[in-house]
Amino acid sequence: MRNLFVLFIITSCANFVTAQDSLRAKRFYIEVSGGYSFPFVNDDLGSTQEIIGSANYLMRADSSISSTSVFGTQGSGWRTSLNIGYMFHKNIGFEVQVNYFQSQRFLLAKTETPTFKGEHTVLASRLELAPQLVLNFDIKKWSIYSKTGVLIPVWGNSRSSIKIDDREGIVFEQATGIAGTSVRSKLEAEVSTFGKFSYGLQTRLGAAYRATNWLSVFAEMNFTALSINSKENIVNRFDVDFLDPEDNIFQSGSIDDIDVIDQHTIFVSELTETSNNPSVNPNPDPNRPMEELNTKDNFNTLGISIGLRFYIF
Repeated sequence: MRNLFVLFIITSCANFVTAQDSLRAKRFYIEVSGGYSFPFVNDDLGSTQEIIGSANYLMRADSSISSTSVFGTQGSGWRTSLNIGYMFHKNIGFEVQVNYFQSQRFLLAKTETPTFKGEHTVLASRLELAPQLVLNFDIKKWSIYSKTGVLIPVWGNSRSSIKIDDREGIVFEQATGIAGTSVRSKLEAEVSTFGKFSYGLQTRLGAAYRATNWLSVFAEMNFTALSINSKENIVNRFDVDFLDPEDNIFQSGSIDDIDVIDQHTIFVSELTETSNNPSVNPNPDPNRPMEELNTKDNFNTLGISIGLRFYIF
């Protein structure tokens, strides 16, 4: 009888410990983290402005030439994250992540000669939502985990900056239709690009250390595969000055002086003879947005981040 009683006590304690482990596994948590993402699976970049080109082109005063391709993605930059998760089991959970991404300004294309300088750079910002599955494995106070899910941009845009110093009369000819001059022009423009609904994939692999019963410190690597289809371009700023041979401004222009077709572009899947684009329609409407074929921007990245995980209950 005594042995049966001892066996009962041991079995009860084991069941209690198992129940407590199960209870501990089913816990809500909040994570805050920050990190940096690097370009990954690069594309050949280039400016949308033909006058600037699609490479990093340099012609020196001695006529020697250097031309290099510009590779990269628009995804490199800083990312901060807020996660809310729940562990259904000590090994399996679900998490919703909110990211704010801010890229560094980077070069799309540049052309520089003794008589012409043109540069096109871009800066992107974005708010993202990422529901993801969590797989976790504990090793004493350490845990190794993976997170995989869908990445959905919910807000953001890319902001291009275009700067041109032209001594060949190219900008003047495009603005006035007068060819054969060498009127100097200085042009600066800022353009915002907004995307259509797009989604990508995100995978994270990390390790965490349980510092206290309610706090863990973690570090992780993450891979993002994301391309965003462009919806429209909107010119936010446009300033151009035309200078005489003494470099005095004799005429200026601003965004108020250009037609809607030059201020606003919408992207479509097909161009026909009725599209509002002078390349297919000889009589485009200057008071309607330009129509251009769809474009897609690459935001693929490989990144690292560190953060804190707070266990709530």
